[in-house]
Amino acid sequence: MEQSKKVSASLTETYSRKPCVSCAVAATFLMICISKNAMTDVTVLNDGSGRDDIGGTILIHSQIKKGDFASFLKAADRLKQILSNPLDPVPPIRVELDTPGGDVMEAVKIGRVIHERFMTTVVRPERECDSACVFVLIAGAIKLPTDLAHVGLHRPRFDAEYFARLTPDQARVKYNSLIEYLKDYFVKEMGGSEEAFRLMLSTPSDSLRLLSAAEMDRLGLRGEDPAWDELINAKMIERYGPIRWPLIKRCIGPSGDIAGCEKRVYEQYPAN
Repeated sequence: MEQSKKVSASLTETYSRKPCVSCAVAATFLMICISKNAMTDVTVLNDGSGRDDIGGTILIHSQIKKGDFASFLKAADRLKQILSNPLDPVPPIRVELDTPGGDVMEAVKIGRVIHERFMTTVVRPERECDSACVFVLIAGAIKLPTDLAHVGLHRPRFDAEYFARLTPDQARVKYNSLIEYLKDYFVKEMGGSEEAFRLMLSTPSDSLRLLSAAEMDRLGLRGEDPAWDELINAKMIERYGPIRWPLIKRCIGPSGDIAGCEKRVYEQYPAN
């Protein structure tokens, strides 16, 4: 059994008003002190190789620009080699976000890797995730923007130099096709809400619509991806059995104490 990783009730409540098991455990990982001055745009903060580590962390910092996807993929591949066992109730790789946005197409490529590999996306208190960053945030198997995170939406901007060379008709056709592409990504691929996408499009690109904690919950920018929830439930039933896992899951929810919950349930039900 893993060493107990206990999450305080106050911290769990901050990240979600309806705490899920994975969210409660994942909240533990946010207590990492970092110096902003020492960061590049994509940084591995923790590779998870330490004896007491139970996951790795990648930070995406500053403006998202061309080349960040390659840097992110390299960092993700590095952690994948180290963190080979994804069978715990929380994804082993966390992606912390602190960026005002940037290249939306680069953000989409990063988001697809996060989604495919079931990573957690995190926005810590007083950090920002605006504009194109939201296309990364939505990709998380668990999405954890805190109540005090700055999450903002507006209409996507595209390559100004490219659009300047188009005729009005060409620009309209191209713009509409790009918006449809982003909607397919956000809603169909990532399971984001159509309401969130409509709110995004209704906010001018030179403005910013900051979301409240309640809006993040309502718009699906916080919580668990249903595919992850189904997968982890199946894996945990396989590990603990159909009787013990629901009891362990119920216990972990408010406490975050995986090892303690395992011990109590195994004492109560030594045979499953």
